[in-house]
Amino acid sequence: NGFTVSFNGSGMGYGNFTIEGDFDVVRLLGSTNILSNICLECLNPTFILEKNDNTSEEVNLFPNPTNGIFNLTFPRTGIYQIIIRDSKGVLISTRQVNDDNYRWDLNSKPNGIYFINIISDKGWSTSKKIIKN
Repeated sequence: NGFTVSFNGSGMGYGNFTIEGDFDVVRLLGSTNILSNICLECLNPTFILEKNDNTSEEVNLFPNPTNGIFNLTFPRTGIYQIIIRDSKGVLISTRQVNDDNYRWDLNSKPNGIYFINIISDKGWSTSKKIIKN
């Protein structure tokens, strides 16, 4: 996906490293410090993650807050997996969309905060928060 990871290890007796390429996004919850035999404690917190391309993969969500029905618009027509979870992390719904926009109905769900994860067939992902009143 065109990302660069730079690591400044000079304060720990190592040199500086730069790695370019495609990376999976990993989210750690809790106090885990080992992932697939990689010691995350060993990383200097001054590393930099930056995206090299100039494309903006913006997903718009409106209206927010919503009374139940909201719209998602995507940067281009494509295949998107949409995952909605409530504020406790419970899976509410998963759908695959093959368009550049989608209308979603949360009317049957209670008021509250919902988290929407969107994964594109191009390899990028984003997360949004929506409030249902």
